[in-house]
Amino acid sequence: MPLTDLFNKVNTQDRFFLSLFLADKVLQAGLWTVDHNQVELLETSASFQYETPEGAINQADVAFQELGPDSEQAKKIVFGFEPSWIDKTGVHTNRKAFLKKLTTDLNLEPVGFVSLTESILQQLLVQDVLLSAVVLVIHDQTMFGSLIKAGKVLAQISVSRTEKIITDTQAILTQLTKQAGAANHYLPAELLLVSALGASTELTTQQQELQNYAWAAEFSFVETPKIELLPSEFAIEAITHQGGLAVAKARGLVTAVSQVKAQDFDQLVDQPETSLPTLTSDALSSDLASDTVVTASSFGVVLPAISATTLASAPTVDPDFVPISSSSQPTADSFVAFAHSHHPIVIKKIILIGAFAGLLTVILAGLIALWLLFSVSIQVQLATGLVAKEVKITLDPKISASDPDNLILKAELTQVQVQGSDTAATTGVKLVGEKAAGIIKIFNKTTASKTFAKNTELTAGSIKFVIQDDVSVASASVTSSVDSEVRDYGEAEAKVMAIDIGAEANLTKDTALKIANFDQGTYAALVKDGLAGGSSREVRVVALGDKQKLLKTLTETLTQKAAAEFKTQSSNGTFVIPTGKILQSTSQFDGDVGKEAEVLNLDLTAQFEGLQYNHDDLAPLIVKILGTEVPEGFKLSDQDPQILSAPESSAQSSASTKVVLSANISAQTEPNFEPSQLQQQLVNLPLNQAETLLKTFSGLKQSQIQFLPGLARWLVGRMPNQTAKIIVTVVKP
Repeated sequence: MPLTDLFNKVNTQDRFFLSLFLADKVLQAGLWTVDHNQVELLETSASFQYETPEGAINQADVAFQELGPDSEQAKKIVFGFEPSWIDKTGVHTNRKAFLKKLTTDLNLEPVGFVSLTESILQQLLVQDVLLSAVVLVIHDQTMFGSLIKAGKVLAQISVSRTEKIITDTQAILTQLTKQAGAANHYLPAELLLVSALGASTELTTQQQELQNYAWAAEFSFVETPKIELLPSEFAIEAITHQGGLAVAKARGLVTAVSQVKAQDFDQLVDQPETSLPTLTSDALSSDLASDTVVTASSFGVVLPAISATTLASAPTVDPDFVPISSSSQPTADSFVAFAHSHHPIVIKKIILIGAFAGLLTVILAGLIALWLLFSVSIQVQLATGLVAKEVKITLDPKISASDPDNLILKAELTQVQVQGSDTAATTGVKLVGEKAAGIIKIFNKTTASKTFAKNTELTAGSIKFVIQDDVSVASASVTSSVDSEVRDYGEAEAKVMAIDIGAEANLTKDTALKIANFDQGTYAALVKDGLAGGSSREVRVVALGDKQKLLKTLTETLTQKAAAEFKTQSSNGTFVIPTGKILQSTSQFDGDVGKEAEVLNLDLTAQFEGLQYNHDDLAPLIVKILGTEVPEGFKLSDQDPQILSAPESSAQSSASTKVVLSANISAQTEPNFEPSQLQQQLVNLPLNQAETLLKTFSGLKQSQIQFLPGLARWLVGRMPNQTAKIIVTVVKP
């Protein structure tokens, strides 16, 4: 029955409705209404974690209380489930009792549900009808991926989650590319990340990991993809808008029609489990792109045709009522015929016997179909080991191919340029200051005039001075008398300056000075008024050792920086290690030796050499090195080996560099496991024996059995009788 057939008969004065997103460990609630022909989300609660069904009911109650006082007026609710809660017929069998208890305990009236992943896709397409993106929806145990181009869904896939978001995304992109086919080989340059786990700081970290990965180098993106993390409320918004629009249309509150199917809650909760068929990408693409109007299915049981008067006074439909097809209801003619029958008791017995026989036939047919069609999915995790060995590997860029027998690996030269700056305190000491200067008087005691040239040296003990300019001194004059002779010395003044700095050259008035090597009896000098201005002090200056030490320290720092840069280039099967050789460097100090400075600054740019080698070239060496270490019955895993190495020596030449690595190589081992052998031994085994076999089967660490459908576990209780129906999947730890 369409929604409109049911809701047109109920109270249309409801103003507020509830929505609830339910996943295995998280839930979130919303309060919504219809305004101006549109669904309006009024409030959303926080995301709540839970562990048990009782905990989920308690947390749901808290979530509804967060929605405010208007939520107390709302009873009708739309659910949103993650895909694992839904199968082909509706709500999965093992969820029905819990949902029934939740709606009963919280006095809710369920009106339908939507699939989270379909709601998210539809909501994105409503927001952008020409959307081109890869949509990744993260659930607790699985991760869902969808490829959308120009508003059409071309492919979708679901994978089991691992601990690494990069690994999960690689698996999804690989399958999406394969499903989309050659015509849609290129991927759109946008990855939309949606969480079904509520708000979490882990999501931001995962977004950064995805942003840092070189996707364009591994997959055919039209350009480097942008990683966008949609808000944590997007899941409840999508559920509310898409499920709410279908409900509102059915109630006649809007004229628009939702393109998301809101499934019949009560009818589907009470139906038996059926396997969920795989929706192909072509089917989903055409369904979302179609202009066909899709209405929601009935949210109650299927009712026989009755008058409006009868329905208006009818009690609320009991969700536990088993759906009955309208075609099975007795017609008015049949009641008339029974009323005129001569044997009403016999007729009633015949009807009861026929109904019982029909029911028994249906049950028997169902059991036979279950026996013939059920299958088992077994996920196994292999018991891995680790082997390691210390070896010396030579990397040689001059050879054309690797030599596994002699542990010589082909390599290619590469280089990286790094730069940096550093400072260090200076250690040199220097004496600086001013020279003393002043005026002296020079005396000429000879009878001839004398000129003293500039820079003529004078001394006062050990202190030396020089004349600043040429100076001429007149000769001495002699006046004689009968009994005496008077000699007047020639005299001149001159500017002098001390040769060395220091206060010891500050001489007082009339201090005697010796002129060059002249005898004091010929020429003499005295300080006129005093020599002043001399001073000295010790300062820090740049020493040669300061420059050498700073250059060495910064070179070591840049060497480590270059090694880190080489490490970032090691990806996608390519490895790069430094040789330790500097091809070219440019250094610039901010001070020369002897310059007064407290610190010395250095800017250094250097090109470092590295050797690059590939995993494909390394694999034969790994097999050669570790092959003898692998235990019997095991083989080397396809995971990349771990190599801890350091250059031992290098022989540099103008053309190439050969490096010998001291390496510790380790790799994972896994058993030589063949699923077909396990399948053959499991055929037709009782469940308990199958579980025992899986626990003791060589090479298996752990396993999990899942019956499809789940009801077969209890009704059949043994493995299928055909190997094709026993699906064994190896999952990585």
